[in-house]
Amino acid sequence: MVFYETLILIHAKFPPNETKLLMRETARVIVERDGALFRILDLGWRHTAKPLWKKEVGHIFYGRWYSLIWGGGPKAKQEVEETLVHNTGVVRQLTIPISQFASVCCVKHGS
Repeated sequence: MVFYETLILIHAKFPPNETKLLMRETARVIVERDGALFRILDLGWRHTAKPLWKKEVGHIFYGRWYSLIWGGGPKAKQEVEETLVHNTGVVRQLTIPISQFASVCCVKHGS
């Protein structure tokens, strides 16, 4: 199993209940492809470095960022990317493999 982090930018005009359904749909895609979703982080509202253009929305310079940490095979990665690309609320998405999974996902005790 390969571990991934997916970063998602959702534009400000996308309704919150649709965002919740998008995260649920993404989790369903991961689990159906024999993967495991470890964490969904809401990174909050952020400005982008430069304006982005989305056909249905227009210029975007502000949106909500999410980070998904999950594990799965190549088919799961492809399905997640297709799910996010075809959603109207997602402005940008990036899926990268995690080489040091323990340092990202595990809680460190001590000192």
